[in-house]
This record gives sequence, structure tokens and C-alpha cells, in this order.
Amino acid sequence: MEDNHEEKFSEDPMEHLKIENEIIKMKLKAQYGDAFQMFGGSESLPPDVENKFLKNMMQFEENYQNAEFITILEKLGRPIFPPSNSLTEDEMEKEIERILLLLEEQDIHMDFIYRPYNVTEVYTFLSTEFMEQEIEKEIIEGAISNFIYEEFKPNHREDLKALTHQFALAWVTKNLEPIQDHFAKELTDDKGNTYSDTIIAQKVAHFFDSFDHFKEDGFTVFDIGYQLNEDGESGFGHGEGKLRFEAVLENGEEIHYEGPFKVYYTYRYGYWYIFYFVVPGFNWVN
Repeated sequence: MEDNHEEKFSEDPMEHLKIENEIIKMKLKAQYGDAFQMFGGSESLPPDVENKFLKNMMQFEENYQNAEFITILEKLGRPIFPPSNSLTEDEMEKEIERILLLLEEQDIHMDFIYRPYNVTEVYTFLSTEFMEQEIEKEIIEGAISNFIYEEFKPNHREDLKALTHQFALAWVTKNLEPIQDHFAKELTDDKGNTYSDTIIAQKVAHFFDSFDHFKEDGFTVFDIGYQLNEDGESGFGHGEGKLRFEAVLENGEEIHYEGPFKVYYTYRYGYWYIFYFVVPGFNWVN
């Protein structure tokens, strides 16, 4: 965003930038709402760096507000994709490669978190449904439009499998942080008692702090299951396996924990959240 008639707020260049930054923040807040509360904590940025960032953000928002949107098919120049029932599996794989290359040429990137997938399903999605996705006709130079296949076609079983592995790993390493964001705001034990996610995190931290360290740990995950409600936007799932570890006290005494573990999930707002779990040695009541 260039301005050949910039107002001078101070003879001191740094002070000028600070004042200008505050004015840009107010403009962003007034035009685009509370999404720009993030700028309240930017005091640590050098004024010149913050100024460049704010001006880029203003330019981005102005471009987006005035942007013309077209379908991805139009963006690619309306290429022809044969129907899946007219192709062999090998031919579909080549067509998938062609589509991904066409997308990359237009700075559009498609990520696949889990692979492999059914070739027919992927080709059908990319050549039909995804082509109707709208995108900006003109994007900022150097920008890339990123899409994730699983956001269109959720893979609930693999999501739950990955979360269950993360949960078990977090437990044996005494580090709940990687999984804590996956706690539901309210968790419920097998007696129907309800706890906030903060309380459960504190209970787990207290259990971890009772020991100096864990050793000889290991786990396996052997069952994943889920069921969605008719709306497809809510449901329940579980992951279970076996977990073991030696919990070492400060005095060197060791306590052996081994047995089944199970994690229960609820599906809401497009994500799976933990609402109850059973782990050897952990007591929800204490």
C-alpha cells in the first residue's frame, strides 16, 4: 500500500512509525472488527517491522474485500477430465498427477494427511467436486492457496488412531501439552461426574508430579471405533490399547503400571474431543 502524500506525525522517524502503526491498527479494527485484537501484543516488534506487516495486512484485506471469485475449474482454464468409469486405475492415477500439476501451476496446493486412498474416490473428488470450489481470480504474487483433502473428506478412523497414539505417547512421556487442546471443555467420568478440562489437566499433572520419571514404557493401540449421528456433524468414538510404564519415585522406589487404556471421544464442530479416558494408575476422584 503506497501513499505518495503520507502525513508526517513526528520528526523522529521511529516515533512517526509508532504513531502511524497505531492509526493503521485503529483502521483495521474499525473496518474488519475484532479479528485484529492480535495486534494488541505487538509491542515487542520493531516499529519498522510492525509497520511493514500492518501495511501488508491492510493491503491483503483490501484486496480480499474487492476480490473477484471464480471456480477452480475456471482458474485452470476449464480443462476436460474424463469420467472415472471410462478410465482404468492406472489412467486415473495419471489423471490425478495431471490435476495436481495443473493446480501447482496456479499456486494451488492440495495436501493429503493420510495415504493411500481409493484412486477412484480421489480422482472423482478432484475432477468434479473440487473443481467447483471458489477461489480468488487474482491472488497476491507469491501467495499459495492451500487445501487439505481431509477437510473435504474427513478420515475419522485415522484421526482417532492418530489422537489415541498421541494420547498414549503424552502419558508415557509425562507431557500432556501436545494433547491438552483435544480435551472437551467438560469431561465426564464413569460415575457421571463432570469436570472442566482445566481440572482434569491439573489432576493429570498432580499424578505426573508424584513421580520423578517414568521408564520402560510402551503402548499399543489395537482398536478404533466411531459412530456419527444422522446429521454427520456429531457423534462418538473410542480408541483403546495396552499401556505399561515403571513410575519411579524420588527415593528410587518403582511402581509398575500395566493394563488396558481407553480414550472416549465426542465429535463436534468438525473435530474429535476427549471427554473420558481410562489409564492404569490414574484415579479421577483423587
